[in-house]
Amino acid sequence: MSATSEPQVLRIGLLGAARIAPAAICIPALALNHKLVAVGARDLQKSEVFAQQWMIEKAYGSYEEVINDPDIDVIYNGLPNSHHGFWNIQALNAGKHILSEKPFGSNLAEVQWQVDVARKSSTKIMEAFHNRYHPTNQRAIEIAKSGEIGEITSVYADLAGPVSDKSDIRYQLDLAGGAMMDMGCYTIHMQRHLGLALFGEEPTVVSAKAKEFSPGVDQMMTVELKYKNGATGTGHCDLDFTHLQNECIITGTKGSIKVPSYVLPGLDDRVIVTVNGKERTEYLGRISTYSYQLQAFAGFIRGTNTVLTGVEDSLKNAAMIDDIYRAAGMNLRPAPLMKL
Repeated sequence: MSATSEPQVLRIGLLGAARIAPAAICIPALALNHKLVAVGARDLQKSEVFAQQWMIEKAYGSYEEVINDPDIDVIYNGLPNSHHGFWNIQALNAGKHILSEKPFGSNLAEVQWQVDVARKSSTKIMEAFHNRYHPTNQRAIEIAKSGEIGEITSVYADLAGPVSDKSDIRYQLDLAGGAMMDMGCYTIHMQRHLGLALFGEEPTVVSAKAKEFSPGVDQMMTVELKYKNGATGTGHCDLDFTHLQNECIITGTKGSIKVPSYVLPGLDDRVIVTVNGKERTEYLGRISTYSYQLQAFAGFIRGTNTVLTGVEDSLKNAAMIDDIYRAAGMNLRPAPLMKL
């Protein structure tokens, strides 16, 4: 079966035995009765151990073997940021559908490179902003759009947590690391989608301030945005925070909407609405964001639905990330694999 034959059961191959892969693809794939066909890593032994842990049929010692496996329809790319673009293109050229981890590329130029190839392909590719598929975030946007809290005056979104291992890939410039790339991409993604839903236009970058871990690598970033109606936006991300924090607060002239865990609503599914001093809490369910995402991606492949995180969205998110690095006085992330 080729990738273009719209399989009812997705036959999935994993690039990399990444720590995010169990939650992001293995657990939802097994729960939704899709097949985990193969995993490939540069270390065959690591691949074999991972395959055994997650009931994956084959283990390979390279990414190429996964991409070229005729039994695979879908590639999940959980490699480091710097390896998303190059390997996504290899998979596109092999006729595979792709669910790629965020961020889609090291910078806008690398994302554009992928999109140019994707537009000529009959296969589907999607960026894995899983949280956008959970009803918690959809409900928050719906309430904000309804006018219940009045005219929107400000939006705040953060994502922070303790990445204590300073040798982690997120602290490495050559792997397109940095707080903005790993965590901040979520904060601006939420802000962008709010802008589109509420005002028909995305916010623009006003300023950005970074704290660098090492030259060129942001450990922390704070971004100030402006919306079409004059509302302000703030995004904050930090790789060296004391605990996991990921809240979004939308404030209006009559009240506010708080989503305590907008990135991981499977941990906390509340939407807290306060209007004229009266508070109510809605619970939207703790099904994993990754399950909702995989359902959406499967429908996208079959042609039964569109997605919120297609290539046009990826271009816009990458453009804003580049704008933020420039505003902070920092260089863009390098994309050395574009030269290969």
